[in-house]
Amino acid sequence: MRPLNNGCYRGESPGYSHGSRTREPDGEMNEQVKKVFWALFVAMAGLVLAQVIYPVTAQQVVGIITGMGV
Repeated sequence: MRPLNNGCYRGESPGYSHGSRTREPDGEMNEQVKKVFWALFVAMAGLVLAQVIYPVTAQQVVGIITGMGV
């Protein structure tokens, strides 16, 4: 089978490798995902810590975030 004009075989997209049908991760997008993950992780850890130390304050913060509190 001959490759098409874009170097891919029939039924494959240019973003896919020929050995597997998984898309190679984009370096910049991968870094953004890591930053978002760690930001959410730190925020959740902070809320858990606040719940242990200051339960009322932590509940107020969660209420403000979810829109159920003042």
